Amino acid sequence: MPQTDVTQGLAVSARWMSSLSTLVASFGPRSWEDVETTVDHVLTGTPQVPPRLTGTRAIERTLSGYEAAHRTVLEGLGDVPAGVALRWARLRTALRGPMPRTMMPVAGGVVEVLLEDVANAFGASVRRVPVDVVVLERLVVEVGLPDTSVLLSAFQPGPDSKDAMPSRACDTLAAMRGYDESLVRHAATMRLHLLGLDPRAQVRSARMLERAATPTLRAYAEVVAAWGESPESAVRAAARPLAQRLEASRPQPPRLDAVPNQRQPMADWGALGRRMVETGNGSVATS
Repeated sequence: MPQTDVTQGLAVSARWMSSLSTLVASFGPRSWEDVETTVDHVLTGTPQVPPRLTGTRAIERTLSGYEAAHRTVLEGLGDVPAGVALRWARLRTALRGPMPRTMMPVAGGVVEVLLEDVANAFGASVRRVPVDVVVLERLVVEVGLPDTSVLLSAFQPGPDSKDAMPSRACDTLAAMRGYDESLVRHAATMRLHLLGLDPRAQVRSARMLERAATPTLRAYAEVVAAWGESPESAVRAAARPLAQRLEASRPQPPRLDAVPNQRQPMADWGALGRRMVETGNGSVATS
């Protein structure tokens, strides 16, 4: 896409802008001028309100290579300014309309919308998503929230959650690049919050920690121990697999017979002989 006067000088790659333009074209604008105006809105915030998009070209997105553009836009969110990522998330929120809030809503719900967008682009069951959690953290900081809001949002069931199990958006977050690093980076703050959550949220939090690597889990050992002594049976049950993983990862002292060149303790032959005399099983020389 040719750069407009508005986008000249913006530190965004031409490939990313081209993919953004291709993707916006699939959202049902009325004209090519609307495509360019919408792209300018995402990149710069001007105009403040983008043209109306109908979002009615789903067939084109599957047949004409729009899916590749979608993935390129999402993969590149870490390389664009946080304001650009936020406007993109808000545009997707406006196009999607109301959706179930399975996480505690933050930043107007755009975090969960963006997670659903990532799940749709890369598949909900993918083990690793090539988008970093830092993208979401920068997004919430842009609206004045602490960066820990992303993890805390996913670790608590939202108003529309039917149970405490992680939703598809939560699973997508746990599959994103940098999930473990984010848990370690925010461990001090997260530990305080997790201990103060209600039992249902503690069960969700335990399920989210199950997605973390064992070295990461060690930073939450105190929380897991506290959950293991909870008066709520559901919390204790959710904490049990975590406690078992932590216990299994503890370094074990070496067995005596497993240490090379380790000498066995010498027998007390004097004591053994005295016991044999006392029981009549031995003799003592007499002079």
